[in-house]
Amino acid sequence: MTTRSRFMNALPLTPSRSRHAFTLFEVSISLVLVAFGVVSVLMLFPTGLKAQQMARLQILAATKAEEMIDAFTSTQASNPAVDTEGIMMWDVPSSYRSLSWDLEARLSSHRFGLMPLPLDIAKRLDSAGGELEQIVAQGGYLYYSQPMATSNLQEQGQSAAPPNEAQRLVIGIAGYAQQNALHILPAKNWPYHTPWPSPPLTMGHMADPFLPTRTYGPNDLWSYYVWPWSDQWRTGKNSWNDNEVFCVPWETTPVNASVNPQGAAAYHDDDIQKVYHWRETVTDEAVGYFPYACGRNWLWNDPSAAAGYARDRAFMPVQLQPTGTDQVKFGKYPSRTSALKYMATALWYAKKKFNNDEAPFSNPALPVYGPFRGEEANPGRRTANEKDFWKEVQAMRFLAHAATCLTGWYGYTKSGTDTEDLSTGVKIPVINLSGVGASHSSSDFKITHKLIRYYHERSLYLINTFASRYPYDWSVPRPLNRVCMMDFPLLQADLFSPPQPVDMADNDLYRHRYKSGNDNNHTMLKIFGRSAADYPQQWRPLAPEPIRNFGVGATYPTHRVNADQPKSAYGPYFGDHRDYNLTAPFLAAERCREIVMWAVDWQAYEDCETAKCAPIDASKYPLSGPRGNWKGWGGDHGWVYPQTNGNPDPTPWTNDFSGRMNDVEFRDEQLWAFRNPEKVIMFKSSVANLVTGSNVESMMVLNDGGVPDRGPGTGSREIFNGIFGSDRNFNRKLDRGHVPRSVRMRATSVARFNFYDPRAQATLR
Repeated sequence: MTTRSRFMNALPLTPSRSRHAFTLFEVSISLVLVAFGVVSVLMLFPTGLKAQQMARLQILAATKAEEMIDAFTSTQASNPAVDTEGIMMWDVPSSYRSLSWDLEARLSSHRFGLMPLPLDIAKRLDSAGGELEQIVAQGGYLYYSQPMATSNLQEQGQSAAPPNEAQRLVIGIAGYAQQNALHILPAKNWPYHTPWPSPPLTMGHMADPFLPTRTYGPNDLWSYYVWPWSDQWRTGKNSWNDNEVFCVPWETTPVNASVNPQGAAAYHDDDIQKVYHWRETVTDEAVGYFPYACGRNWLWNDPSAAAGYARDRAFMPVQLQPTGTDQVKFGKYPSRTSALKYMATALWYAKKKFNNDEAPFSNPALPVYGPFRGEEANPGRRTANEKDFWKEVQAMRFLAHAATCLTGWYGYTKSGTDTEDLSTGVKIPVINLSGVGASHSSSDFKITHKLIRYYHERSLYLINTFASRYPYDWSVPRPLNRVCMMDFPLLQADLFSPPQPVDMADNDLYRHRYKSGNDNNHTMLKIFGRSAADYPQQWRPLAPEPIRNFGVGATYPTHRVNADQPKSAYGPYFGDHRDYNLTAPFLAAERCREIVMWAVDWQAYEDCETAKCAPIDASKYPLSGPRGNWKGWGGDHGWVYPQTNGNPDPTPWTNDFSGRMNDVEFRDEQLWAFRNPEKVIMFKSSVANLVTGSNVESMMVLNDGGVPDRGPGTGSREIFNGIFGSDRNFNRKLDRGHVPRSVRMRATSVARFNFYDPRAQATLR
């Protein structure tokens, strides 16, 4: 046997080796598994992107919600350029929806960040559970975020807005609004504030038949004055171009301008006229605050006046100081003599209010912080005398102001040729007014420095106590020195009594008077200034307790308001006291509403900018209060003179509705709660024929000084209502999306925020 054969025989006998591999079936299964893994990973990317996008939108939603609440709690409730008083509740927009203290009503403005989504677009959107659709169906609006930052900058100075992702948010307010308080009572926008102490309160007024008839009889003097003086005083020319503002002593308004505000007798303090301006006889020199402060007045009869104004000399200004017999009619320059007589009228008034008792105001050692006169036996509690506490408040008010005026003429010690000083006392002259008696019991009544300090401190204590304790006694103005929440009454509308007026032809309670004893044919059958009968009605106001000494409003001092508020029925002006609930206990949950935000690409619609604006509430138009025109003697002057004795009666006629639409100046920095919320970005004319991408800056309203949306014209009304659409992303170009109008979009819920919805204004600073 050979070696080779021996070696081969030694090898083990094993099966032959073969190559192992996946079968085609196994390969296919593997590919399926790999594909599933890859697809699963890829599917996570859009989900992650959506989650990231949702998180981003939620951050934007939270930021927007905080901005909304911050703006809501820090903005004011009224606008300075809007009339707040009218003859009836519906005359001015102050009690309308535009100034309602609801979040969406306050923020839906071109200054506060929310703009209503066009209804044409809002009605194409769907949401889970139909909540979005339900808000729209119930008359609510959906809102989108304005494209510009809420910085209050003028838009002309801003560049085109960058893409704003927050505009994808659609905002709705869920839950019913509260019945909010009336923060303004149109018949009288109380409170009236004045520095304290002060003379009788005066108001600026335009020439108007709503001013009472002025008379110049020796004992029935009631006056209002042109202020400032005419061009003649400055230039020597007989011009009346700037004589549009009358200085009206509101607190001295005649009795016939008010009727039955509380009980059988009309409240009116005739005695204030003596403190303001009075002449006892035709030969007596005028006394009071006005002759002292404004002694350089026009003459009763100025022989140098132009012949064309001869019939109006009663209120004709002159350049020179009155002298001789004319001087006694209206007083001298401010002087010691006129200051002393002003002080004498204040003393007369105080003695009259204290029933001829000098003790309450003659002793500087009396307690400054003591109780009201007549309250000593029952301090701090309601007494039978509380209805007369206002008399002491007014008496100390006028005493303190008149006495302080003396410090400009007398020093604490004598100087020069002075024979009197305030340390030993300045003697006040004795005067008789309307046969009531002297202002004090003897001719040696003296005003001292101690007495002046007592008057001042006592007046401040009394008015602050009175204003806080009796917010519904409107006999005296509130102190401007200390404006606080207690000055403002809590009023609401009575939704359960018949709206006023019930009898549309009730001329006795719902009518203004042009002059005493002459009731014109102006009933409440129509909105003031309309030629056709509209039969307007409005809810009656309510107060938690009857308003005492309602008086008259400063804007319409001839308008009579019956302030009776029965406890078991509605009154002629006020509602049923039983329906008042503004101060009733409540749970916080009863004030809860929700800000709901959805995300939807509504700007992808082809009419995202050409769709007309959402319908705008009529109260967004800053309509002026009733304004009367006077057409009297002369007839060729731009305004008409007030009626005076010897002049023909003016012919009263009212400013028509179109005129009232032009009365208010459309100022962007003042009308923040009025005009169309999309005003800044609205188009002034149709852009339907422009190609997409066209520059539309010249066609936008922005802050156009020409105010194209003001006035009764058709074009102005079209712009005001926004029928041409808006540049809703503020890129100053016309945009059209790719989605047709017929397509409905699904809105995705992003966030919900509960917020407290107050019934009364709650401004935070």
